[in-house]
Amino acid sequence: MGTRIAKYEEIKRHIREKIRAGELHEGDRVPSEYALVDQLGVGRSQARQALRELEIEGYLIRRQGSGSFVAPHAGRGAGQVAEAPRTVAVAFPTYNSAYMRSVVEGFMEGCFAGGCGVTNYNVRLDEEEEVRFLESMPDSGVAGLMIWLGNETDKVRESLLRLSRQRFPVIMVDRYFPNVDCDFVVSDNDEIGYQLVRALIERGCRRIGLAHNDLDMSTSQANRIRGYERALQEAGLSADPAHRIRVDFPGPSLDAAVNAAMAGRNRPDAFMCVNDIIADHLARQLQRLGYELHRDITLALVDDGTSMPDPGLSALKVRQNGMEIGRRAAELMVSRLSNFDRPAQHVVVPPWEVTEAVTPAPAVAATGKEAPDIHFSP
Repeated sequence: MGTRIAKYEEIKRHIREKIRAGELHEGDRVPSEYALVDQLGVGRSQARQALRELEIEGYLIRRQGSGSFVAPHAGRGAGQVAEAPRTVAVAFPTYNSAYMRSVVEGFMEGCFAGGCGVTNYNVRLDEEEEVRFLESMPDSGVAGLMIWLGNETDKVRESLLRLSRQRFPVIMVDRYFPNVDCDFVVSDNDEIGYQLVRALIERGCRRIGLAHNDLDMSTSQANRIRGYERALQEAGLSADPAHRIRVDFPGPSLDAAVNAAMAGRNRPDAFMCVNDIIADHLARQLQRLGYELHRDITLALVDDGTSMPDPGLSALKVRQNGMEIGRRAAELMVSRLSNFDRPAQHVVVPPWEVTEAVTPAPAVAATGKEAPDIHFSP
């Protein structure tokens, strides 16, 4: 193994070469994360990322509980990247949620159908690094970029404007700059917040708190909060500032915030959580305080398949349609490559319906599989 490139890229190259050399055939099981750690002397997180990206690129298929296997026509996506007259890039901070992976899969599917190849950048960048990354794109050899912004700052905004002046296509997904005239595709986050709160109200909840994260006040989160406020106002209910909890990280600050919100006589009987990670932290703290979730207090959350609350928790959930977001982003990219001067398009994708779901407990170890989500209509 060399040292010039990231370890996970070396692992990917190692597996791709075995597939291309015929050492691994369609349907063959590839080494597991643990086997790659032993064989190549790499970290487990690096092995996990390599397998995940090879799956996204079309080399592997993952079968839950069984492992990763060589896909039919393995590497079709990578082959198209090399041969297609237009190759576009995807830049995401991580692929650690089912939602993120489905956006990328939908985008790749749409790009391949439109005659474009796709290359992936899995990058978690601070503001300065993201600016440098964006400014390097016109000289990178790719024809366009779909990006999940990591930093919604003035410097990043200026970089996007420079790319537009250079006639370099950029499609933003999940979040966007309201004052930058670029294509973007997002969930209807206002409607997500509105529908979650409406579902709580229909169950008799009247003192509905809000759990959010000030460290990531993105347009997606801000629009969900706007929907939360709209639903309360429409129902004649107030948004009590004392019931608004900032969930940054588990620890003393979260403990104090939850304790303060639950201390009054008019404590919340429900919380809308802007994502599943926040719901996880909040649920654990409420349970430590002795509250029985869904009896004493109900949670409503956006379920991206990132981090789920404790097994057995019943909560109201809504899922984003990541595949549709990715496909629509691909349509915009193909259109923009054909006609750069067309007006910017802003696509808002409806979420799936709110459901009440029980977080499943892991299945017994003998099966090696996780139990499926249990859904029933509200």
